[in-house]
Amino acid sequence: IAISRGLGVAKLVEGSVRREGDQLRVTVQIIDGATGFQLWTNSFDKVAGDLLATQQAIAREVTEQLLPKVDSNRAAAPAATVVESAHDLMLVARHYFQRVQDDPVVDLDLLMKSIDFYRRATVADPSSALAHSRLGAALLFLGDDARAEEPIFRALKLDPDLSEVQYTLGLYYFSLYLSGASDAYERAIGLNPNNVEALSAYGLLIWAKDSDTFAAVPYLRRALELDPMSISRYLHLGNLLGMAGMRDEALELAAQIEERFDDPRAFLALARIYELTGDLDVAIAWALNALKVDPDYQDAKWQLAELYARIGDFDGAHHFEDPESSFNLLYWERRYDEMIDLGEELVFEQPNQTQVWYGLARAYAATDRTGQAINALQGRGLPDRALVEVSRPSDLEALINYADSLDVAGQDAKAHELALWIIDHYQVSQQNGMDKSWFANVAIACSLSILGQEQDALAELERIVDSNGMPWYPVIRDQPCFRRFAGNARYDAIVRWLEQQKAALRDRLPDTLARFQAAGLQPDQSRLAPDR
Repeated sequence: IAISRGLGVAKLVEGSVRREGDQLRVTVQIIDGATGFQLWTNSFDKVAGDLLATQQAIAREVTEQLLPKVDSNRAAAPAATVVESAHDLMLVARHYFQRVQDDPVVDLDLLMKSIDFYRRATVADPSSALAHSRLGAALLFLGDDARAEEPIFRALKLDPDLSEVQYTLGLYYFSLYLSGASDAYERAIGLNPNNVEALSAYGLLIWAKDSDTFAAVPYLRRALELDPMSISRYLHLGNLLGMAGMRDEALELAAQIEERFDDPRAFLALARIYELTGDLDVAIAWALNALKVDPDYQDAKWQLAELYARIGDFDGAHHFEDPESSFNLLYWERRYDEMIDLGEELVFEQPNQTQVWYGLARAYAATDRTGQAINALQGRGLPDRALVEVSRPSDLEALINYADSLDVAGQDAKAHELALWIIDHYQVSQQNGMDKSWFANVAIACSLSILGQEQDALAELERIVDSNGMPWYPVIRDQPCFRRFAGNARYDAIVRWLEQQKAALRDRLPDTLARFQAAGLQPDQSRLAPDR
């Protein structure tokens, strides 16, 4: 009953497997979620080497019981492969890949294991479109677009009418910034309205492409309804709600995670959502709780370093710092010269790290190295990269910096053209769900400043006081389009307000941690620096 209530479902399916020699008995039951009573049960006796046929038989009979008006032969998906060894390899690969997707930071070792098992599945059954498609998707997740192309188009040739193949094709187009992602996702959903990956990806694409939160959210909610035990579904929806400034909806989602999960990945997802709603003290408590459950959870340490830095507690931040988090931490500390030195080393070693290049460009702009900022961003494909159908939020953020740097460099015509595009993009987003997003306010304010409309820029920037979330202090202080307002009473008041917000969070943190302990969650405060 508790499981049913937590998942929000009316019925549960459970089963057991018993082996006697080469004979298997699979027993399946359907349970009434409200009463816990058994509604239906059946046993399937099969030879061990006939597992795939057994799987299909179970799927048909359970479908008939749960969805009596649906043709069970159509509802049951076709077998992914007719080769049992390939089937087993795909199950292992999917297990690893799901774990990778459910973590906020990619576990490269698990991802490589997933890729290896999918590759072996394609060798075991070269005719399996699903095996090739999933191999391509895992390679895209790795960022290896070149190697992903062959298995994706092999899958497309083998079975273009398989929903998952069309979904992976959409991922490929999205990854390469090509048009066609929307059409592929739409076809994937048309072929299988319950394809949770396609629903989630299409919702995120709508949000990025059309700036329409209202249109995007139903797809992400549907994906979550269909897959309520996947942390990645909560993260996708939570990220969108939080970035859009939809605080109440994001907090409602956080409550669902807290009710349904009790593991460090879920705790870190909660930390992310509370960070986006501006409750950074609560985010710290959840991240500490994740670290208490798993003291080796590196993602939690990275998150904690950033969270403490964002509220201005750099001693706390450095307690969790490691070499891989130093670059971001230097940004929050506004130590731009050191950030540039480290970033230039990082991109020399791995020149395709787009996010490091974007961070370098922010540091260059903040230290008046405008030409270097422009070159860094042009080297990563801006402005075109941000103006295509499948742009990402990080690309749009970089576009603002690019327009600002062009303006400082005296390239007024191009800077103004981009500023007008940015204003239009974010004004549309405000009409479609982002009216409480500080990021939209900041983007529009910076663009108005570039256009020389200083009073309008300040008025838009003042709106962050009533927005949801915690604006980025380095942006407000050091972005050239805002730095020119230094000494202006209205601008200085905004800076003081933001500093007061950070101070209030630092003051509130001890009580928040104590409240968590009283509730039995007990974040591990001993992991803070000894003098705290």
